[in-house]
Parts: sequence; structure tokens; C-alpha cells
Amino acid sequence: MCGGLSNARAAQDYALNYSGASGDFLDTLKILSTLEKRQRTYPTGAALRRAAERDTRAFADALQAAGYYAGKAGYRFTPAAGTE
Repeated sequence: MCGGLSNARAAQDYALNYSGASGDFLDTLKILSTLEKRQRTYPTGAALRRAAERDTRAFADALQAAGYYAGKAGYRFTPAAGTE
């Protein structure tokens, strides 16, 4: 499972993509995700990465709790077109 982050011009412009999760478990991950809630902006890429790392740890814990002992959680930043 991987939550992908697309980092567009400003750090607060991002998109979340979940792969490998569906149904109720996907809903659980979205509830756990601080990035999904969009409660704050992230002024720098470093701040966004820290939030992604927190979400990744929460996802890994959720995988373990659900019995997915070999499950993996991660994130990836992909620059938006024209920002490289």
C-alpha cells in the first residue's frame, strides 16, 4: 500500500492517492490521515514530508492491527508538471 503525494507549486497543493487498499480499510486510512483532513497548510516541502511520515506510521500501525503483518505503507513525492 502506498499513499502518493503530488507536490504542486506550493507545498500546500498536494493530492493523495491510495493503492492496495479498498472498502472499509481504505475508509479507515482516510480517517487516520492528517493530510486527508486538510486541517492545515504546509508551508514547505519538509513540513509536508513530516506529515506524510506521520501518516505512514499510522498506516503501518493500522495494517498490523488489521492482521496485515507483511503489509507496507509508504509515500512518494512527485513534482507537478512544469515545477521541476
